[in-house]
Amino acid sequence: MLLLRVQQPGTDGSPSFIIQAANPSAAERIRSFGHAESFLDRNIDDVFPNLVQKKARAEYKACVKTGTIRRYTITPPGGSVTLESIATPVRDATRKNGTHIVVITRDIVEHVRQERELADALWQAQQANKSKAEFLAAMSHELRTPLNAVLGYSEM
Repeated sequence: MLLLRVQQPGTDGSPSFIIQAANPSAAERIRSFGHAESFLDRNIDDVFPNLVQKKARAEYKACVKTGTIRRYTITPPGGSVTLESIATPVRDATRKNGTHIVVITRDIVEHVRQERELADALWQAQQANKSKAEFLAAMSHELRTPLNAVLGYSEM
């Protein structure tokens, strides 16, 4: 979990996002990215890797602009980690604009793996059901044809 302070637009017209607080697991995750050892009171541009930074910045800007909760996923290079984040704006009642963003992030790589396994199992079950239906249709046809002939002979 991170608490980001939103600094109003600078010369380029976009707000800056400063890390104001972080819980220990978020601090460890930021360090694992291999960037800044000290990240408090630093801009996310200085701390997050480029791929994460671009996606996070876009989501945070949208969060501030719309004033709504944003849910997004990020897969850093290497793909061994998939992060799901929820960014929630904190509004100042007097100024009616976002002053902070609370970001809750969790590693969902295990969840994604389980979803893939379930999708594979569903596909296999559908294929087995299709094969069963084709087999029963073929067997029904194969049995009906001679039986119809037998019934025809027995009626004669």
